[in-house]
Amino acid sequence: MNINWVSFRLCRRPVLLAAAALCVAGTALVHRPVADVGGVPASVIGPLLAEDWSRVVRVTAAPCCGQAQSPVLRLIRAHALLAINRNTDATCILLHTNKQDRQAWLKWTSEMVRRYPNQPASHYLHADALARQMRYPEAIAEFSRAMTLAPHEALALNARGQAYAAVGDWSHAAVDFEDAARADPRLADAPASRAWLFIQKKAGARGAVTWFTRALEITPGFVMARHGLGCAEMALGRIRDGSRDFAAPARTCAARLAAENALEVVAFLRGMSREELAESLGRGAPGTTLERSFSGTQSALDAWRQNPTQHNFNRVMNATNSASPAEQRAWVQHTLDPLLHAHPDLAARAGPELREVARWNSGLGGMMGHLIGGLSMSAAAALASFRNPYTTGAAAALAGAGHITEAGLTQWSHRNVALSGLMEHNSAVLHHAPGITWTPGGAYLSHENARLDDGEWPFTADYGLLYPPLPSSSGSPALHPSPSRGRRAVTPAGSERSSG
Repeated sequence: MNINWVSFRLCRRPVLLAAAALCVAGTALVHRPVADVGGVPASVIGPLLAEDWSRVVRVTAAPCCGQAQSPVLRLIRAHALLAINRNTDATCILLHTNKQDRQAWLKWTSEMVRRYPNQPASHYLHADALARQMRYPEAIAEFSRAMTLAPHEALALNARGQAYAAVGDWSHAAVDFEDAARADPRLADAPASRAWLFIQKKAGARGAVTWFTRALEITPGFVMARHGLGCAEMALGRIRDGSRDFAAPARTCAARLAAENALEVVAFLRGMSREELAESLGRGAPGTTLERSFSGTQSALDAWRQNPTQHNFNRVMNATNSASPAEQRAWVQHTLDPLLHAHPDLAARAGPELREVARWNSGLGGMMGHLIGGLSMSAAAALASFRNPYTTGAAAALAGAGHITEAGLTQWSHRNVALSGLMEHNSAVLHHAPGITWTPGGAYLSHENARLDDGEWPFTADYGLLYPPLPSSSGSPALHPSPSRGRRAVTPAGSERSSG
């Protein structure tokens, strides 16, 4: 018996027996069997249109239809895996797509919309293809068309929220993520997306913990949600728990994402941009990685004086780190102290920021070299297993970065902790800075409940669909008119109140 998958989509939810009988009768009367589309067989198209994601996963399992390497089949499978909460498997596929894959995906989904214009799955997948081309206004409009056909479609809501997040439209993204979580409480990626939005905004660590925890209650093996939880825990000062969760993607292909976030942390600890860090890694050698000339300290200090953020203070520490102890003491007494005496407002910032340097380097920096090394090796091994030119180069780069970084990071962090103590002991101002308790063993005792300043989190948000953000997405512009449905005002903690 041929199954009418288009009609089956309407019948697959629990209904009264009488209604079910009518639905089956309707299926027989309005029989429109699906056909192959662009080389994808009807055995895949049918359950895809019906959004029978478990069946899609089964029929696309390699080898499928003699086309195991088809990028279109791989991307179809990725969406099905995400829908049934096999999130890490979906991430593995999405990480290993290239430009040609994305172009083939766009062409195929365009044909799906032409052939099946009244099916929400067609518009959902085509919107995804547009988002992967960074054509976000078109993608958002196409996701909205899918929801016109299926107003409570959790996958489309979640994906449109990620498209909004990619352009920095945080308010619409938050509403879509929360609507998706309500529409399908079993979809783990929806609460994870809401949590990643806090990470992207660099504010609201407790809200991120709440939503990541909800995602992990649905799917305990969701390693990128565990990694995100680690990011939020670190921002709250829970370094030990945060480090353990941060490293959860090790030995999975998602280790590549975690390794990149670990490098973001390293860049932050040094007051660098990620590009500067990459340049330093490229010219560094094991044991001397990231050492900077002492002559760079004055320019770093001038930048911190003009904008006394934690990032800029870290840059001062990085520039001073490679000087000898005698040079460091002279610099504190003859340069830093006069500046702080003349500017009490800077002295008030310097004490807490010095505490943060000690906290991150003693608690996290000391283990970051090993963490990055392990994550980079895991990611390199996963990439190498795909055995194609696109992933081979990335694998080699990650493996090299892991070796170089691990070789120098531990030594660098130990020196930074020692430098923190030297500065505190040799500065008449910092010695009396509020909130610091120094012990001869070289550890600060009063930072246990400290949190990183909002706005300076060294983490990148890794949403489940991996849409690339626009360079301007740090703001929150209104890119697209809100859909014609009731909106909710979202509070910073992620709760909501009715707005009509």
